[in-house]
Amino acid sequence: MAKMTEQLFIKNNQNLPFPQFLREEKKSLPFTVSDLDIDVFKGMTRQLKWLSRAVILAKALLSYKVIMVTETSHFFEGLLFRNIKPGARLIHYCQEYVTPEEYPNLKLSSFYLHYAHFADMVIDVEPNRAKLRMDRYKLNKLPLVLANTLPMTKLPPQSPPGYLKILAGGGIPPNLPIVLYMGGVGREKAFERMVDALSQVYKPFFFLAFCDSTIARLTEVKMYLKKKLGNQGRICGPVSRDQLLRCAGEADIGIVYYPFDADPTNNQWYCAPTKFYEYMALGVPVVTSRNESLRTIVTSERIGICVENDTTEALTNAFHTLLSEEAYRQDIKSRAPLIFKKHYCYEVICSPVVNQIELQIREWHNYTDRNYASSGITK
Repeated sequence: MAKMTEQLFIKNNQNLPFPQFLREEKKSLPFTVSDLDIDVFKGMTRQLKWLSRAVILAKALLSYKVIMVTETSHFFEGLLFRNIKPGARLIHYCQEYVTPEEYPNLKLSSFYLHYAHFADMVIDVEPNRAKLRMDRYKLNKLPLVLANTLPMTKLPPQSPPGYLKILAGGGIPPNLPIVLYMGGVGREKAFERMVDALSQVYKPFFFLAFCDSTIARLTEVKMYLKKKLGNQGRICGPVSRDQLLRCAGEADIGIVYYPFDADPTNNQWYCAPTKFYEYMALGVPVVTSRNESLRTIVTSERIGICVENDTTEALTNAFHTLLSEEAYRQDIKSRAPLIFKKHYCYEVICSPVVNQIELQIREWHNYTDRNYASSGITK
């Protein structure tokens, strides 16, 4: 184990062995070339950025047999590493599905289109994306899928009742159903549409949002919420994920909204948000957009309502229906955590994949060791 983990090109801030790290982290796995400390180069010239990449590549060539890169970031260096060093292997871990057609301004997207099949292993986060990726990029086999779920062991102890309101700063009227949003407020999130939809719901509720964005954007959406909802809603600044997971279960409805018309791409249609699994684990009924990746689970497991289309009216109807059916919400609160534990937690759907990845890396290392020995090359 030690030999294998030493040979992997990783920056592992938690100092966990590679397989253990895969099992315990939910997503954004930081064993990637691009996660090395190169942020210091941000304000410098393009030449220095390329110099930093050359240093990273040199370190990989000297020290490692297997490296992993994420998205298209540093895929060029990963490809050089794989083709220069005898026996080297490249793993590509993809959390987004981007193509030159849908993201023409994304750097390296066209380059990746032509060379993606050179990766020795590809990991995706959603099954439909994996199929699309294999076909579009002419991969040799279907990517492995590590869903953006979370482990049971990462669910923190629940805070005493009322902590969600305390975390939001207090002053929230009692006995009102809480509609919770945890996420960004970028244009592709259609945050204003959520507010518009809620402003047309004629049921009592309180809208609570924990968002992260620029100061200008947060100021903009706070003003918009005040205009539309008055004192019936609040936008709080970002708080730690652990704090939110301790009390988000107090919410009556959770929002997972990625409307296709706001970002008409396959990446949006087959979105894979971690917050969806977090709500399920905590027993929070959800109102979601109609994305294929969300709709399939929501409708089959009966853990909330999907909108019928991307209009504000459809979103209003979904909120109104779920707010009107308290018995259904309570049923979801009791069933959803059990469904998550049995079918959707990291231990169930990701651990077998992690084991497969670990076995493959062991095989690569054994094969490389044999090749070195037979060729007489000194490592």
